Amino acid sequence: RSKLRLGSIIWYKVHDELFVGNCITQEHYGTDKVYLDYHALYDCMKQLQGHLPVHMPLIGCGLAGGRWEIAKPVIEAALGNAEAHLWRLK
Repeated sequence: RSKLRLGSIIWYKVHDELFVGNCITQEHYGTDKVYLDYHALYDCMKQLQGHLPVHMPLIGCGLAGGRWEIAKPVIEAALGNAEAHLWRLK
């Protein structure tokens, strides 16, 4: 059975001071509907509080079909005043 659970994070150590966390925020993928689970997004962001600063793309708002105007307040509520940097890919 898969260890991937909504709201969990799979961590990869790049070196002693740099980790990459893959946030599991959707069960399936496609472009026909919204696949982002906003509750899972919140759960992942809460876990990131101890791993600051956080750098992320517009998580869940590309191929997952989420809406940034919904995801942003979810992220802000979970991270609070934590240092976070948003990256927009072109």
